[in-house]
Amino acid sequence: AGLGHLVGLLGRVRRARYVKDALDDANVNYGTNRTNLTSYALAATQLEDDPTFSSRLPQLWAGASAEVKNLLATYDKLKGDTRRSKFVSDMFGIKPSAVSTLNDAFV
Repeated sequence: AGLGHLVGLLGRVRRARYVKDALDDANVNYGTNRTNLTSYALAATQLEDDPTFSSRLPQLWAGASAEVKNLLATYDKLKGDTRRSKFVSDMFGIKPSAVSTLNDAFV
């Protein structure tokens, strides 16, 4: 049952790592707003130490997606960086809001 959670893991870990790096480059502060994202990006280290970790992967991915979506909506540095915001939202499959799409058309 635990192996089913590993399907697609490598791709999601890569996307989480790319987004983590993009947020680091934008100087998005660490804290409780990035814990799931960081945990997912470092999943390989946790799989080795905790054999039950794989069963929590679906919830961890959902939490990471929610964190990223919240950061895109609330963090001013990301709001002002349309290229980075698009990259981050594309990596997590988050649809940009109609307002941000409209704003991007005038930039």
